[in-house]
Amino acid sequence: MTSLMEGVTAAVLAGGQSQRMGQDKSDLVRPDGRTQLVFTLECLERAGIRRTLLSGVSHDHYQRIDDIHKNIGPLGGIHALLHAITSNKAAAADALSTDALIVVPCDMPYLSGDVFHHLENTSKQTGKSTAYAGSFFPFIIRDVSAALASLNSILNSDRKNSIKHFLLSLDSDFIDPKNTENLKSCNTQEDWRDFLDGRKN
Repeated sequence: MTSLMEGVTAAVLAGGQSQRMGQDKSDLVRPDGRTQLVFTLECLERAGIRRTLLSGVSHDHYQRIDDIHKNIGPLGGIHALLHAITSNKAAAADALSTDALIVVPCDMPYLSGDVFHHLENTSKQTGKSTAYAGSFFPFIIRDVSAALASLNSILNSDRKNSIKHFLLSLDSDFIDPKNTENLKSCNTQEDWRDFLDGRKN
């Protein structure tokens, strides 16, 4: 997939503590020598996304965005990313605009560009934020300003802080994936061993 997704910015969540994995999941090394972070970035590039931001880690020329609200999980990273984009702190050198934001974690070793194209095509048709049913990730936010306002409200209240609750607050659509394996994540050492063993067969 090499078609350009105009106006779409991607954000990779890679700043978590990875307590169940026992190490930084972005540094996990695949059989071909690439790390999970590099693999994820290359999937986004192949999908035609020209700008990608990193939450919590640094890599090459990609812009790093650190959490404003610390130790609250992925919502903290998403909040910081939305804040940076809407306040122009994430302005790229070529001043690319952001019409939509795709959010993906770095722990999905089976990803392909089709995952992102399916999200973008569906979301563009409906005009709504869209996530995958079951896994939620990756998801696309259609209106970043409205999403930031909604997330600020959630974080400043006693409501449950979860990805599902955030997506519901955006009136998101939940769609079925074309291939469920593409959305598998690795959260433990056992998950990662299963992935590596599967690549040997």
